[in-house]
Amino acid sequence: MSKLFRKSGAGPSTPFRFDVLAQLANIPARITLYELLRLFKSARDALKEALADAEVFITQIPATY
Repeated sequence: MSKLFRKSGAGPSTPFRFDVLAQLANIPARITLYELLRLFKSARDALKEALADAEVFITQIPATY
């Protein structure tokens, strides 16, 4: 799930790629998925939305072969 950002400035725009999943993978977390879903309604809602329309969200997950 990488996002493409453009640097702002006077010169020509150059794309900048930021891989959100790779960044999150490097952050040590001490919370389980269960705790996350239990504690944060926004996380529960996001998961419900992703599961309800999986076709849209599957395009955000990189293929692993």
